[in-house]
Amino acid sequence: RVRAMMPFEFMELTGKDFEWAKYNTDVSDQKDTVNRYIINYEKFRENGMGLYIYSGTKGSGKTMLACCLLNEIAKRYSGSVKFINTLDFLEMTKQGFKGGDDTKQLYEASLLVIDDIGVQMSKEWADTVFYRLINSRYTDRKPTIYTSNVTIDGLKMDDRITDRIESTTYPLPLPEESIRRQVRQQEKQRILDEIEKRPR
Repeated sequence: RVRAMMPFEFMELTGKDFEWAKYNTDVSDQKDTVNRYIINYEKFRENGMGLYIYSGTKGSGKTMLACCLLNEIAKRYSGSVKFINTLDFLEMTKQGFKGGDDTKQLYEASLLVIDDIGVQMSKEWADTVFYRLINSRYTDRKPTIYTSNVTIDGLKMDDRITDRIESTTYPLPLPEESIRRQVRQQEKQRILDEIEKRPR
């Protein structure tokens, strides 16, 4: 998990750490989808099926949920897991053009999270490198979990890319609510409480 390249704040989180109760709307269907994906992961992996987690609201828990899933699956099943943010992937690709290539592990990972897909600039070379990665994983039947601020139909990407994403993922819409702020407030309060309890 340490080598998965996910954000430090989510590195230790697993399925039990995602607090569905923070939402003010019914999320029983989403919770059920996540649980079924974890429990039946080996079958989903055989068929190369992932998830497409989306919400138009920043801070709705997309990245956190994806990391919880990644960690939970890494804990239960064999195989390498990787996390990459869209803009970081494009930067890694640029570096590859200059002589190095750190993207190989993304192609080979048993399970990959591509975070914030759809935020990249509309450039032909961006579509090219994304197509290469997504098509490779599609061909090899390697599951990918995506997070995005838009639906698959709303992705401004080559149709070949969106077609492969649509055919290999189950849509998982999160409520249009920001839970990031309240989570961070709780964490800051926890740190303050710990400091107050320390002997002076």
